Amino acid sequence: MHRLISFIFFTCCILLQQGFSQTAQQWPEIAGSARLENRAYRILREISDQAGGRLAGTAANKITLEILSRELRAAGYEPRTESFNMPGWFRGDDEIVMTVPSRRHLKAVALGYTQAQSSFNGEVVYLNQGYPQDFSGQNVNNKIVLVTSEVAVAKPRLLRQEVITAAGLNGSRAILFINERPGDINLAGTGDFDGHNLPVPAFSLTREEGLWIRRLLEENETVVLEISVRSYCQDIRADNLIASLPGENPRKIVAGAHVDSWDLAQGSIDNGLGTAMLFDVARLMKLYSPRNYYSIEFVWFNGEELGLFGSKNYVKVHQDEDIPLMINMDMTGSPTGFNAMGFDEFIPLLQELADSLQGYDLTDGVTSRPWTNGDHMPFMLQGIPIITLNARLDENMSHTYHSQTDTFDKVNIKYLSDATAVMTILVQKLANRRDVAFSRKSREDMVNLFKKFGLEQKLKKQNQWPYQ
Repeated sequence: MHRLISFIFFTCCILLQQGFSQTAQQWPEIAGSARLENRAYRILREISDQAGGRLAGTAANKITLEILSRELRAAGYEPRTESFNMPGWFRGDDEIVMTVPSRRHLKAVALGYTQAQSSFNGEVVYLNQGYPQDFSGQNVNNKIVLVTSEVAVAKPRLLRQEVITAAGLNGSRAILFINERPGDINLAGTGDFDGHNLPVPAFSLTREEGLWIRRLLEENETVVLEISVRSYCQDIRADNLIASLPGENPRKIVAGAHVDSWDLAQGSIDNGLGTAMLFDVARLMKLYSPRNYYSIEFVWFNGEELGLFGSKNYVKVHQDEDIPLMINMDMTGSPTGFNAMGFDEFIPLLQELADSLQGYDLTDGVTSRPWTNGDHMPFMLQGIPIITLNARLDENMSHTYHSQTDTFDKVNIKYLSDATAVMTILVQKLANRRDVAFSRKSREDMVNLFKKFGLEQKLKKQNQWPYQ
């Protein structure tokens, strides 16, 4: 009997060790399913074609959450939503018409939080990038300011929010941004990172029409525009979608992607790629690695495009929980390596993984450079370490950014399956590394990290700097 009990105990220990294994035994199956089944590609097609562009608060956004919830239930999860309030914004039938020197309807799109107002006319004045010295000495009162989005040489890049604020303070009626990318496309985006109504209407012009107006002004022609603003701001109730995979340890790794997109097209690249990939990572983990040491929470954040409102709310609601790591998936293309995002203690582990995945072109190895304005940022501000995948997008994919060309036909099916496989393997490995000392960083550590990488001033300009 004693030997039988010992045998049973020994066998259970072995099975438990295998259940929470960090070995690569499941990797061939994970990679095979990501390539052969590629559920990410199928679900991305359905979201793109049945929902399309999906700003928070819209019917398309709700349809997308319903599709994901249905597929998660089929994969064995019990998805749930966490609702939150946020400042919403809805695009109306805005119009900009040139009336002098000729009549032409311009191809323009309002920036987020442009608020409806009565039609008005105004002369146009060109102010380069819109730096303070560009406004200095210029009479822009009751005029429409035209600026370029191109980066000035040897000058810090301005945030749109800074230029919009300056236009309002100087008495302008509106501000127009010339898109830096050619192709008769506009650049959608938020005008205020905190969701405040803009002081003046702000629009994106196509590069071609913007340069035409600039040429007219350089030739001392008077340009008059008539602007009708029907877009509007309205508080909304939005939902994050969550699927949990409990582990032996209640400490949980958060794997996230933003589910919302801009409304000009289908949002297939930004962030259809991350939305679909996160689903397939969850599916593959449930299928091939259902028992892990750490718990995993898959979160589809809402309201990212308008100001990271979903991830901000998630961090606020779960601030007392032990979250040792966050992994973000945003516009993730063909994997080229890993980014430790300034948390250098993860470099050896990530390099070990990169060296193990010889079947993928991870030529960038491991970098460690953080960036802002993604759903990882609220986590970073709390000292939670971040890891992302370095990845490559084809030119026709990256060119679609926030424009009318972000459509499903640009999606590369191989990039999606490769990224899904590599990210699933990363999640599986991290969720089973008992020897990794996951720990939150102190306030001082984070201040030093942001200063080291030159992110302090940008965060302060966006009113996102929490360190006094």
